[in-house]
Amino acid sequence: RGEYVPQPVECLTCGTRRKVSLADLDAGSAALCWTCTYGIRTDEPHRIYHVHFPALRAMKVGLTHARHDRRLVAHELAGGVVLATATVADRSTARRVERELIAKYKPWATTDLGTAELPQGGWTETWRDDAPALDLAAEVARISA
Repeated sequence: RGEYVPQPVECLTCGTRRKVSLADLDAGSAALCWTCTYGIRTDEPHRIYHVHFPALRAMKVGLTHARHDRRLVAHELAGGVVLATATVADRSTARRVERELIAKYKPWATTDLGTAELPQGGWTETWRDDAPALDLAAEVARISA
């Protein structure tokens, strides 16, 4: 598909999957495996979070490792207000909860947000703040049961 097109790869150390282009590998500029570099394991506890961006009139759901708050701080620095967090057993559970919540709020999905509005990323997991309220704890309990 081309040497500059990111291809699916699996870390030989931890098994985490990601995408890397052959050109980046050849040039030695491919990013190191995030899981190995930061010592984050997919089988460790992760958090689901719910953030409101008042200036953007948007809500966001996301996931992060339970060991640190870097992702939450990045959203707060971008004007977000963390409304709730919930800890789950592992990354796969966190991803399942995140996917189901995004699907639930799809009718209210934002279509006008991108890197300019959310430079820290995550605009694909946002919806308008006039959507029905999210009870994160109840949803996590329901989905991860």
